[in-house]
Amino acid sequence: MQEKVDYISSLVIKYLRETLTDAERQALDQWRSESEINQRKFEELTNEAIVSERVNMFTRYDQEAGWRKVAIAVDVETPLVSVKPQAGYRKLYAIAAAIALLLAVSGWYFFLHSSSSIPSATASTPEVKHGKSVYKNDIQPGSNKARLTLADGSEIVLNDAGEGLLSEQEGIAIRKTGNGKLEYKYVAASASSDAKGFNSLKTPAGGQFHVKLPDGSMVWLNAATVIRFPVAFTGNNRVIELTGEAYFEVASQKIDGHKVPFKVKVGNNSAVEVLGTHFNVSSYGDEGSVKTTLLEGAVKITQNNKSSILKPGQQAEVNKSGEIKVSKEQDTDEAVAWKKGEFRFEKADIKEIMRQIARWYDVDVAFEGDMNNVHFSGSMSRNINVTKVLDMLQLTGEVRFVVEGRKITVMPY
Repeated sequence: MQEKVDYISSLVIKYLRETLTDAERQALDQWRSESEINQRKFEELTNEAIVSERVNMFTRYDQEAGWRKVAIAVDVETPLVSVKPQAGYRKLYAIAAAIALLLAVSGWYFFLHSSSSIPSATASTPEVKHGKSVYKNDIQPGSNKARLTLADGSEIVLNDAGEGLLSEQEGIAIRKTGNGKLEYKYVAASASSDAKGFNSLKTPAGGQFHVKLPDGSMVWLNAATVIRFPVAFTGNNRVIELTGEAYFEVASQKIDGHKVPFKVKVGNNSAVEVLGTHFNVSSYGDEGSVKTTLLEGAVKITQNNKSSILKPGQQAEVNKSGEIKVSKEQDTDEAVAWKKGEFRFEKADIKEIMRQIARWYDVDVAFEGDMNNVHFSGSMSRNINVTKVLDMLQLTGEVRFVVEGRKITVMPY
């Protein structure tokens, strides 16, 4: 099967070079006509913009080294790419490298040969080798799942609940409005002024969820995250507590003409105060710091007696010592990539990357060997099985993996 993949990729490259023989053109046309999937893949592989985007993640900082790593990772007996392309052919070899990468390594193989897909984590089957990595099973990505705890202590498993009204408390109706969506809405003229009940929404590892609070504010929860909030915002402050990571779009609210502030408290005594804005807060306990990234509006970061005001495009990092560090011109896309269904890394070390993978795929991660100087930049979908993500990382020639059950072991390549 791998021979066929290599053969098809070589035909597509020859198509781009305009060097196909009549027999080869007939073979390529036959493959394209076998299914709509094949035709769609062919169209994507011959689209320069799509192919260039896929290969750029490996070549952002050192293009020559990037091509060498891609060429090595493809690992075919007769290379489809030149390890050191001449300047006049750089674009051509880049496309050739990307095609070989996409078809032979990064998951397109499974579209061409679905019967060769790696088994799920529950299956008992022989191991599969990808390059230097060994996969004894595969693991599916996370999904929309969460648990809601009401003020009386009762719990609702939201991924099992049907759409519609789930509960009504203190003048607030709680509804599941769609897959992965929860909504709080006033049903009385006003909620009780002495409402004291709190709810909590918790996503497990491998889960995510979206909630609309009674004030109209929207919160997206990443994996392994908990927010605790009042059933109704009735005073001069709107305060919620966060552990994990969440993205907020805060609705403006006024009482007697005065804006009601919205505060997010996190575990290291930090607080984010806003009046109406879009921002992301990452406060995982294993990350060593709390990061707040501002996309729109303004927020005030408070740590003990220290504070700092962020402008759009800035990120505040509060470390365990209580120091606030503000980074200007932050790549906000990286901070909110998870909300868009992506992993996005900018010179991130392998341990940071694997912590994200562990949370999203609900796996344990172990390291063997020296991994202290391994960094990556790039992006990829997080809506794919974990082995495809690991394949992309392995292509750099820096790391390899063993997947067994729900454990991933990371080793130098």
